[in-house]
Amino acid sequence: MVNAYPNPSPLDIVNLLRGNELFTDFFDYPEKLKFLLSETVPAIVHNARRINDALWNPWGGTFLFNKWIPEGLLILEDAADLCSPSVYEEFGKPYTQEVIRQMGGAYLHHHSLGAHQFASMASLEGLYVQQISSDPNCARPIRDFGSLMEKTGGRAVDLECTPEEVYVNIDSLSKGKCILWVECASVAEAQDVTDFVKRAI
Repeated sequence: MVNAYPNPSPLDIVNLLRGNELFTDFFDYPEKLKFLLSETVPAIVHNARRINDALWNPWGGTFLFNKWIPEGLLILEDAADLCSPSVYEEFGKPYTQEVIRQMGGAYLHHHSLGAHQFASMASLEGLYVQQISSDPNCARPIRDFGSLMEKTGGRAVDLECTPEEVYVNIDSLSKGKCILWVECASVAEAQDVTDFVKRAI
């Protein structure tokens, strides 16, 4: 299986093009910004399809961040974490949604800094998994997994964690849908965590 290349979301592409000016463009040039965002959608889809056409995964689907989804692409939605939910609803979500619609699904990456966006991103139609990378000085999502599941409507999430976080939070983890990337110090420790989870569920 070949890992597909990450695709910046429409908002992330404009952030790459405009830099921090993006965050004032929301207010100074909203219509021009929306035009630019709409122009990124066919470019993202064209690029993603070219990459997909160059891959051959014998079991079908899409392999990304060492995970698998039935179809679609990996979308990086980092800039949204620096926006309010209302700004994302107007300037981010509609364009990301159109990319997902055209590609047939998505695994979406962003950060725990964007906890205020968990629900908005979970509501994207065709989203298979919301991957949330933990940031310094932010609450780690796994430590309040029950609340995370409430915000995401029970949709699948992919989280980084330690073995201790698995042991402490196993009760709430077993009631939700999650992929865990557990940072283990050895093969033996990884096997112990795996055995523990198997016994617990």
